[in-house]
Amino acid sequence: MNTPDLLGRLNGALEGRYRIERELGEGGMATVYLADDVRHGRKVALKVLKADVAAAVGGERFLAEIKTTANLQHPHILPLFDSGEADGFLFYVMPYVEGESLRDRIDRERQLPIEDALDIALEVADALSYAHDQGMVHRDIKPGNIMLARNHAVVTDFGVGRALDVAGGERLTQTGSTVGTPTYMGPEQWDDDGEVDGRADIYALGCTLYEMLVGQPPFSGSTRMAIMARHTLDPVPSPTVQRSTIPPDLESVLMTSLAKVPADRYRTASDLAVAIKAVRSGETVSGVGSGGFGPAGHRSRVLTGAAVTFLIIVGVALGGDGFRAIAGWLSLGGAGASSSGRGVTPGALPPDRIAVRYFDDLSQDASLGFVADGLTESLIDELSVVPALDVLSRDGAERFRDSSIPVDSLARVVKAGTVVS
Repeated sequence: MNTPDLLGRLNGALEGRYRIERELGEGGMATVYLADDVRHGRKVALKVLKADVAAAVGGERFLAEIKTTANLQHPHILPLFDSGEADGFLFYVMPYVEGESLRDRIDRERQLPIEDALDIALEVADALSYAHDQGMVHRDIKPGNIMLARNHAVVTDFGVGRALDVAGGERLTQTGSTVGTPTYMGPEQWDDDGEVDGRADIYALGCTLYEMLVGQPPFSGSTRMAIMARHTLDPVPSPTVQRSTIPPDLESVLMTSLAKVPADRYRTASDLAVAIKAVRSGETVSGVGSGGFGPAGHRSRVLTGAAVTFLIIVGVALGGDGFRAIAGWLSLGGAGASSSGRGVTPGALPPDRIAVRYFDDLSQDASLGFVADGLTESLIDELSVVPALDVLSRDGAERFRDSSIPVDSLARVVKAGTVVS
């Protein structure tokens, strides 16, 4: 259906209540329109769920759940004016905010002044603290859901994520939709059986604060699976590498907010707000854990895949003592192997645990894929017969064909100190 037909149908369905002027934007779940509230003479943002989403969640259940949002009253939470169903359209209505979103400001400025970023994060944390006390988890905190009105942050779509999840979470997954935005979702949100509480919002706010300061989120990728792998497995890149003026206490706040395990994050949004206030006032942040951040200055020894493979072969040829000596030397640096030269972070990743990535077919007409696969599987088979090595199986390697999955992520998930590609 083209846009004029859709707008005509919507205006017909909402006649006497709302008159749609134009489309403001579109997301994965809904389309947002600027509309006139005919009864009250005011501009509103009218959000219409997409047809497949509406079908998955069901109108009656969604509307029953979203009513709880109407009870949220906080200066940094955009209230719910109305919701309903008309001619098959599921919609909800919020105030139209004159201003810009945090997404717009980051896109324009890239990196925000540290004090501005802290002020915005503090106001969002205050809103989260209030909502969490009411039993409400947002589930989709991100720059696009934070409006900046008169220099203050206002969180939008509160309660919508919960309503969608409760009304039809499983059916949404079957349509390919999820409640949340991959770039800002904590590891527990990727688990269908995982319990999501307020600490998921703390993680998402940590991602948002990181992006305000650095100019890009801590984790990204070309596919949902690649992003999931990085959130779940990769250490958080130090923000001071890209912006040296970020103070150590602020880096500690970020690392605690972005801990992989919810229990290692701030217990409440109120605790996060206290930590942000301490950073802003120049006080020492107390009770802040490392969030998985390794010892300062401890970096991997970086070796190419060919170099590590050569050393392994030499070690095997020398026998048990020779292999153990080389393996010990590799483990001192936490060496990882990759064709891109990226090392694996030091830790309990044994260098004699080997993962062979499927080779790429770089022929012009992509006609040698079978050769690349055959070479990969032959190498896996040959290495697997060496008693001193623990080699990832063919089936295991098959799971990581996607070249966008970072080498470090692959190494951690299969616990391999050496990756050959």
